[in-house]
Amino acid sequence: MQQPKNDNSVEIFHPTGENSSQEFPFAGAIPAGFPSPAADFSFEQLDILGRYLKNSEAIYIGRAYGISMDTFISDGDYFYMDRSLRSEPKDGDIAVCTIDNEFTLKRIKFSKQGIDLLPYNEDFPVIHVSRDDDFTIWAIVVLIIRPTPTRCLR
Repeated sequence: MQQPKNDNSVEIFHPTGENSSQEFPFAGAIPAGFPSPAADFSFEQLDILGRYLKNSEAIYIGRAYGISMDTFISDGDYFYMDRSLRSEPKDGDIAVCTIDNEFTLKRIKFSKQGIDLLPYNEDFPVIHVSRDDDFTIWAIVVLIIRPTPTRCLR
């Protein structure tokens, strides 16, 4: 991986190299309710990056800082984003945007008045993008990586 680019509240990496796609054993659906006999599982190989990240040249890894997206993306979470999707954003997409030369990670909401950038944390304000703002959608978030709390607290 290349060295991180640190811009305000989003750290951005570009995954490079031969090992950007790897297969891992996939156990299939795991019940989160009542247990199922483990012997019923047959493992197949799953290429996570190949399954969820279609355009490898446009994929970047980001790291969130702050709590404006808490409950969805937490402080310190890593996420994959696809720059090829920025030209066709959809209402509700989570996006890395620049507004007046500062990065922000927010949910996109289209309305008749324009574009709003919504936080998940209600303690933060909605950012209303005006025609005067220097605004771009830099990339669309496609996959979130979060360590389990029991492991990261040890």
